[in-house]
Amino acid sequence: MTRSDDGHEISLGTLGPGTVFGEVGFTGGVDRTATVRAKGPAKAMTLDREQTHRALRFFPRIAVKLYANIGGIMGDRLAETNRRLAAAGD
Repeated sequence: MTRSDDGHEISLGTLGPGTVFGEVGFTGGVDRTATVRAKGPAKAMTLDREQTHRALRFFPRIAVKLYANIGGIMGDRLAETNRRLAAAGD
């Protein structure tokens, strides 16, 4: 969920079990771009950006896989956003 310029909530989608979120802040070091709300009981795991980046220096193969996966997630989300924008413009 995010907010429009006039303050209205905008739903960006529904995430399912095992879904990754927060990847923009993790990779880019920017503030969050949206808010996540659980519809019911949920468990979440967090990765501290700085600690993870430091640890990954010693495990380059894991780092490559992690960043490739995050890049894929971000690419999929960008493509979905573009599809939604195109559909909204029709």
